Amino acid sequence: RFDFEQMASASPVQSPDKVKSPDKPPKGSVYSWPPYVYECPVETYYEAYLARFPTHELFPYLVDCETVEENEQQDDKGRFHFMKRRVTINIDAPSWLKKIFGFKHAIFVEEHRVYKDLRRIEILSWNESGTNIAKTRDETIYSVHPSNPDWTVFDETAHAQLKVKMPLVDKKMEAWCLELLKSRYDDARKTDLEMIARVRRASSGAGAAALPVQQQGIAATAS
Repeated sequence: RFDFEQMASASPVQSPDKVKSPDKPPKGSVYSWPPYVYECPVETYYEAYLARFPTHELFPYLVDCETVEENEQQDDKGRFHFMKRRVTINIDAPSWLKKIFGFKHAIFVEEHRVYKDLRRIEILSWNESGTNIAKTRDETIYSVHPSNPDWTVFDETAHAQLKVKMPLVDKKMEAWCLELLKSRYDDARKTDLEMIARVRRASSGAGAAALPVQQQGIAATAS
């Protein structure tokens, strides 16, 4: 089980005003999904989440990862452990899109806020490269299920703003982005289950089946 206390004791306190992140989501489309429920504690889920970095066989699109900041901070919710990392990923884009814009990899920044006392994790991510093409922002919250303290509720909202203005291309890009978000969302839940199972096997030394998930729909809504 992930040790919040050990994480907190590893880094000094630093003021949040030294952390630079987008103040507001980019203008454009907003995509959200119904909450997902993992039948495991928040600590177990976060341990499985961290295990994918810097690279992992279950996440082949991860190319590299660098932790650029890690410390203890305080906000109106309370004390939290802060981690900021820069992640390089392979772009799963159509060949026509790569040819037009000439890119293969993208760099994203992730900010983690781990509230030990609340057993709550907030992850904010956005693209650092390719901002002349599109701006994205993903907000994810992992919290304790209100009816079962050993379950984790997953909530995600994604924002995307296309910066290109090319006849036909911008519409194709928007459609591709939506399809990518949908497929990544569904695939990520399945991969998460396998990662959680591996963490549990490593902790117990015994075999473990994939964990069941309660899900309230998989279709994304866009506005």
